[in-house]
Amino acid sequence: MHNSAMAEAPILPSTPNSRLGIDNIHLSLSKTANVGEMWPSGIHLHAPPRGDVGISRYLDACWAAATKRAYAADMRDFLHWGGELPASAESVARYLADRASRLSPATLARRLAGIRSAHAVAGYPDPTRNPLVGMVLKGIRRTHGVAQRRALPLDPRTMRLAWSRSDDLRGKRDRALVLLGFYGAFRRSELVSLDVQSLSWSERGLTLRLEKSKTDQVQASRLVAVPWARDMPCACRAVKEWLAASEIAAGALFRSIERPGRLGDRLNPQSVNSIVKRLARLEGLPVNSVSGHSLRAGFVTAAVEAGTSLALIQRRTGHASLDTLAKYIRAIDPFGGSAKYGL
Repeated sequence: MHNSAMAEAPILPSTPNSRLGIDNIHLSLSKTANVGEMWPSGIHLHAPPRGDVGISRYLDACWAAATKRAYAADMRDFLHWGGELPASAESVARYLADRASRLSPATLARRLAGIRSAHAVAGYPDPTRNPLVGMVLKGIRRTHGVAQRRALPLDPRTMRLAWSRSDDLRGKRDRALVLLGFYGAFRRSELVSLDVQSLSWSERGLTLRLEKSKTDQVQASRLVAVPWARDMPCACRAVKEWLAASEIAAGALFRSIERPGRLGDRLNPQSVNSIVKRLARLEGLPVNSVSGHSLRAGFVTAAVEAGTSLALIQRRTGHASLDTLAKYIRAIDPFGGSAKYGL
């Protein structure tokens, strides 16, 4: 691989739903691809095998879109730094050491996942499995710590503007999205993937079928039940009001709103971030500390404070393990109920 080609490897911006964006990057690598061939247009790392439409289709389905974007960004950063494909364990270790001063240990571990995947699909030995790489990462963790920046949990029931009624179409959509995102403990991708056909109404509330999620990549699907709320902002009523105002009868539940009040395409996950940040700004909350994930974190935090069992919370959130769920429990009184029992 030539250094000149390596120096020309561009850092491409993330542009969802764009033909030239990293959303469309194909993670299949040819063993002979150099950096110039890998990043000529930002669309594919290499052209799919001629005539092998089926292979190309299922290779694309191997990872979720968000995973592909993340892995592509990981490899792009490594190549831009000066790495090569295939890489040696020594070069990966030097890369980690060089980036340790400005990237968190968690981000570096994710970078290794991207590098590992690129080598796997190219058929190269995995340099990240070398003990040298693992020891360097362990040293970084011991030196810099492992604390991760987490989204500030939000409870929209306590936010004046998040649940207040609005005659504006955008206001009704945002209110429904925020309340449903909280009560359903949805990930951003899950929230925007919902279709009207996924909704089922009953006297007890709203049932939503998730066909696919981060922990259900093979589309086994799961049901999320959101009950009617009487004495507090109600997600079910908010969704009803949004559907009535938007006159959406099928397809995407949450859509962009084009001026003047015309519905556009399905929202993307980044749109959820923007909506939550806009509400946080109106509420006087630290915008840089909130994201779409704040709704999911807020539900877990509120449920734990209310004494809900972790098993029931896990059923709502769809977490694969209680260990992962426990990471979401934050902003809770550190003494908890210990004073009551003298512990």
